[in-house]
Amino acid sequence: MRICQTRLDMFMLEQKRVLRQLFHDADMAKLRAAELEEWISTISKSGLLDGQVCLGSKVISLSYQPVEGGSDSGPCFQAALCIPEGMGAIRMDSQDWQAFQSKPQGLEANTRAHFVPLLECRPVIQQWLLTQIDDLIEKLVALLPAEMRSLSTVTACPSVTTHVCVTRHRTM
Repeated sequence: MRICQTRLDMFMLEQKRVLRQLFHDADMAKLRAAELEEWISTISKSGLLDGQVCLGSKVISLSYQPVEGGSDSGPCFQAALCIPEGMGAIRMDSQDWQAFQSKPQGLEANTRAHFVPLLECRPVIQQWLLTQIDDLIEKLVALLPAEMRSLSTVTACPSVTTHVCVTRHRTM
């Protein structure tokens, strides 16, 4: 009996550690999103990338709760950086996601209808979005005019990129 209790205790301790890490990472994602807000606002006000959508390269597919008769679909999440909305995820049924993905610009064209801001996402999705932020910033910076892109040496630091974008935009 003592061995079972020890294993259960170890399992419970590990679960507590995982949950603490999950909520810590979700808090970090919220901080990064707050840092990005000013940068995204500046880009939005400039009109350079009006209405632009950048999607992450990874997708999380979950299952719905079991239902009578079963179901092959489930909720899908894909990281998204939208101008002017900000950082978040698109959330849709996996069958809808597959249908949109098969059409040219299908996902991008339907992102806003399925967009969930980072702060409204579940903590586990916020944690996952934290791993996607730098990739999305790089994609968005790549869409900027070449002269602004070349000045932006630190794309992962929104404050530096914001300064470069604002300075460059004013001198045009």
